[in-house]
Amino acid sequence: MADNFSLSVTSGRPSHLKAAIQMAMDIHTSAVGWAVIPTRGFVLYWSDMDGIHKFPVPIKNVETLVGFVRDWLEVQDYGAQPDHDGSNSKGFTVYNESWGHVNGQWQAFVAIKPEWMIHGK
Repeated sequence: MADNFSLSVTSGRPSHLKAAIQMAMDIHTSAVGWAVIPTRGFVLYWSDMDGIHKFPVPIKNVETLVGFVRDWLEVQDYGAQPDHDGSNSKGFTVYNESWGHVNGQWQAFVAIKPEWMIHGK
């Protein structure tokens, strides 16, 4: 595994959410916990650390994580819709940051944020 694994997917398609989380899990094969960081979104952790919510058992099944993330996205405040000549729909961004971490935390391997999808005319 390379230390510079990078991921950034913005979409509104459920299949893209699953594919992006699967890509992240190809590097770290289970999630032990999660946290919501206002500036980063819903963050998944492959290693335990103080301040995260631990799953009862490590989650290795991508479908389970996708369901959890999808349910979280459904109740998020996306803020005001972008004003443009077209329409908008709710989507997401799945990403990590430098060195495949999130928020400078090596224990975190991927984050998900709500994102307005912009559909021009």
